[in-house]
Amino acid sequence: MSQRILLDTTYILPIFGIPIKIKNFEEKMSYIFTNYRILINSLSILEAKWKAIKLEKQHPDIRNYFYEGLIALNNWTNTKIISFYRPEIDHLATNFYSLHNDYFDCSILATAIYFADFFLTEDSILLDLVNQISISDVPNMKDHRLLQGLSKELKVLKVDDFMRKSADT
Repeated sequence: MSQRILLDTTYILPIFGIPIKIKNFEEKMSYIFTNYRILINSLSILEAKWKAIKLEKQHPDIRNYFYEGLIALNNWTNTKIISFYRPEIDHLATNFYSLHNDYFDCSILATAIYFADFFLTEDSILLDLVNQISISDVPNMKDHRLLQGLSKELKVLKVDDFMRKSADT
């Protein structure tokens, strides 16, 4: 279980009782949580909280689901929550912001670049962004000291594509 996957917000919503529409989602996440180290940017938890608050009027029990989800995330031994305010994350995310004006997305992507082997997202805007940039293209990032050691290739995929590639190996 040495490879690390950073999950975008969509994939953690069900942990907090917020449904998503991905076929066989529980089965896919069970495989991923069993076979990989899971990383989550702390802003994804904040995004999930905002969604839970919006849903609470129609689903009063969501408050308890959210609470239980927080306990679970903090106690799972193969899961690590990474703070968005780490200097290297913030620096890269702030520079990405000039290319994509959603700081949360930029921070989550920056976290994946620094810490993950795979970044799973359903966000087509993020997928497009990753395909059109390289670190050297991001303003103020050429030869920056925080980028030392970032030679690895991050693989960014939707969960279904990831599962197909995993089945092939």
